[in-house]
This record gives sequence, C-alpha cells and structure tokens, in this order.
Amino acid sequence: MIYFLQQWCGENSINYYTPQTFASIGYANETKALLASAIYGVVKIVATAIFVVFLIDSLGRKASLFISAVGMSAMLFVLAALLQAYPPPSEIGESPLPASQAMATLLYLNECLFSIGWGPMVTVYVSDIFPNQTRHYGLATASASKWLWSHSKNDYRVRVQNVLAIWDARHRSACCIFFIYP
Repeated sequence: MIYFLQQWCGENSINYYTPQTFASIGYANETKALLASAIYGVVKIVATAIFVVFLIDSLGRKASLFISAVGMSAMLFVLAALLQAYPPPSEIGESPLPASQAMATLLYLNECLFSIGWGPMVTVYVSDIFPNQTRHYGLATASASKWLWSHSKNDYRVRVQNVLAIWDARHRSACCIFFIYP
C-alpha cells in the first residue's frame, strides 16, 4: 500500500516526463526544456544524497514522510494555482516568463521534498515491516507492487496530461495531503 501512495503522489510521473512537464509550464523551447530537465536531475541527486547521508537518522521515518507529504502538497497546490492564473504562452519565446520560472522552482522544491521522504524512505519503511524470516518475500512483493503502481500512474498521467494539466497537479497535491501517514 505504501508504494501505491508513493506512486500516486505523482513525482515519478514528473521524473519520467520531465521535458514534457517543463514544456507544459512554459519552457516551449526544446533546448530550455532539456536544460531545465538536467537541472531537475541534478537537484534530485544532490537532495537525495544530502538526506541519505546527513538527515535520515535524525529526522526519523514518520517525520520525514509527514514533512515530505505536507510540503509536496503545498508545492503542487501553488503550482496548480500559478498554472491556472498564468497559462504558458502558445508561441515559443526567447526565455521563459517569470511565472514559468516560478513553476520550475516549485518543481525543484517539490523534488527536494520528495527526496527527504517519499523517495528513499519508502523502501526503508517497507524493509522494517516484515520479520526476518519472511522479509525477502515481503520485499519482493512490495517491489513488484511498486512497478505495478508506477505503470498505472504513468499510464494515467499520459492520458490526462494534455487535457487536464491543472487538474492533474491539483489531484497529485490532494493525494500527497490525503496520504500523510502511511
């Protein structure tokens, strides 16, 4: 169940379709969308490394999941509001508008929050659930469910992306706040 919650917070959908996500918020120039995607990847690696090396033991499992869920929900609500108030222009411009840059910053912050909770903590949390004699079966089943939920969420996102982009951001935000405690 916890992998279901992880996948439906929407972060992996953003990871899989990063250039398209940045294009949908106003980075219509392909080069700028790819550069923003590369920065997103660097932010993800650095944020996860900092959390795993320095903060994982001091924050604790539930606190990091709680902080991650509440923070991600706030970022996605603000992103949806900005996307509705300042829709990206239809023509390709020299540089992204300030609203598009703010939305990109929210995506970067959302990734940082994912990296302190719902990203690495889910596997640690699942490994603590099962007793030693059945842990390998439990982790195998949990890992299989992770990829099942990943596929279902990303298939859903592809269908919703072009039609309901604002609704999708709100939906992911609601999933984050609804699933605060696993």
